[in-house]
Amino acid sequence: MKTNIIDVEFDYLVRNFEAGDLLEKFLISAVSSILIIRFFLAVTNYPQIGNNEYHIAHMLLGGFLMTISIFGLLIFLNSRIKTFSAILGGIGFGTFIDELGKFITNDNNYFFQPTIALIYVILIIIYFVYKIFDKPVKVSKKEYAVNAMEMVREVVLNDFNPEEKKKAKEFLKKSDKKNPIIKAISGIISGISTIPKKEKNFIARLSDKVNNFFSAIIKSRSFATLMMSFFTLVSMVQIISALNMLWLDKSFSNYGFFFSSSVSGMFILFGIYFLIRKRRLTSYKMFKFSVLISIFLTQFFLFFEEELSAVTNILLSLIILKILQNLIYQKELSQIREVKV
Repeated sequence: MKTNIIDVEFDYLVRNFEAGDLLEKFLISAVSSILIIRFFLAVTNYPQIGNNEYHIAHMLLGGFLMTISIFGLLIFLNSRIKTFSAILGGIGFGTFIDELGKFITNDNNYFFQPTIALIYVILIIIYFVYKIFDKPVKVSKKEYAVNAMEMVREVVLNDFNPEEKKKAKEFLKKSDKKNPIIKAISGIISGISTIPKKEKNFIARLSDKVNNFFSAIIKSRSFATLMMSFFTLVSMVQIISALNMLWLDKSFSNYGFFFSSSVSGMFILFGIYFLIRKRRLTSYKMFKFSVLISIFLTQFFLFFEEELSAVTNILLSLIILKILQNLIYQKELSQIREVKV
């Protein structure tokens, strides 16, 4: 009987089903930190920490932040530390990789022109890794079982809501049902609903209010029209701006800005199409992908020409991305609730 090498490897390397979301946070934090650092250095005329003999590079701060994020993952077990470490690690990585130019040139040239392009290539490679783990293609029974157990472990720290319970049950159904451990876990999950709910803290209550707000927005009749109008306007402004910059100066950065703006606009058109067809979840994901392209590509090329505009745009893009993530979450949540737990 032929053995699949991938199956053998994943007996030892069990993938986290939440890895895609964590890697996305890592990437966004990294890109944001690079742009903000370069903007800050430009407006402050590139200050140095140290004297004529010493210079403390900010890559050391990046290494320190990445170390803290690793310590967090090694010391603590709860899932919230994963989110914290993903964001902090992304900030640290962006702070570290920003000084790449110093370490690939003989004269330690921070302003080495191809540096941004090299950083972009590194981030794109990480992005493709993120896409691989965002939606695992071939998932083993053991991976389903381990991820279900991870969800059960969180019950000790947080309440087990109906959606989480349903997802854990689905994972267990796809795992090895003959395994006595799986049977025991299934029994535990079935009895978890009797656990009394704890009083929610301020952050949890605020989160519920935000989720309820987005849930109400989704149900609004005029919301689809508003979404189409907003993203159509964003796409038109971005492409017209890119064409204008390319007309004035046919530079590498302007070509890149025009290309990335066009690709981003294409996904906006896909989103509008699916929105018209009343496939809202798919539409929101298309809009989200358009915003991610803007964050990972467009802002890098825009930064060459307009540093202040790039930082402003990245902050606006992050706000829009957060809104879309909430919309996607609420839509997926409503679909789960349609199925009896």
